[in-house]
Amino acid sequence: MSKEKNHAFFLELVKAMRNEKNIHFYIAGDGPLKEEINRNIQEHGLEPLITCLGNVEQPAKFLSTMDVLVVPSHREVFPMAILEAMATGTNVVAINRGGIEEMIIDGKTGHLMESHDVNVFKSRILSLRNNDTMRLLQAEHARKFIENNFTVEKMVEHTHEQYERAIENAKHTVDTYEGLGKNYESRR
Repeated sequence: MSKEKNHAFFLELVKAMRNEKNIHFYIAGDGPLKEEINRNIQEHGLEPLITCLGNVEQPAKFLSTMDVLVVPSHREVFPMAILEAMATGTNVVAINRGGIEEMIIDGKTGHLMESHDVNVFKSRILSLRNNDTMRLLQAEHARKFIENNFTVEKMVEHTHEQYERAIENAKHTVDTYEGLGKNYESRR
C-alpha cells in the first residue's frame, strides 16, 4: 500500500458505488499507507464494503475468485497482478499507465481508462457486473491473450528479439560513429 497505487482514488470509487447491491471490494497488500487507508475506510463508513487482506500468499488463486480487478495506480511498469488476473479469467479495469497497454486490448481483453474519472471506472465495473455475457467473453479473450502472448516461452522469445534488435542498433550506431570519425578526420 503506497501512494503510487492510488488507494485514495480507489476509496472515492468505493464511495461512489456504496449504494450498489451485491458488490464488495478487497484491498490486498501491505505497505507504508496501511494505517492511513484503514483510517480513511473507517472515517467514510466503508467497512461493510471493503475487506483489507494484507499480503496474499497465493495471488492467482485469490484473483480467480474475483469478478473484476481494479488498477487505478498513478504509476505502473508491468503489474503481474494484471497478468495473473487475466490468466485466471478475472476481468480488469485499469488506468492506462506504463506497460498496462501491452497487456490489455481495450474493450476486448479488459478496459483501459485514460483518466482517473470515478464515474467512468464505475460505469465499466457495473457494465461487467450487469452483463454476464460480456464479462465472460472478455474474460475468455483475456485468458487466451495471455496464453498466446505471455507464456514463459513467448516472453523468452520476445526478450531474445529485443536483444537482437538492440545489438543491430548498436552495430548501426558504431558504424555511424566510425563514419562520422572518418568525415571529421578528412575535414581537418
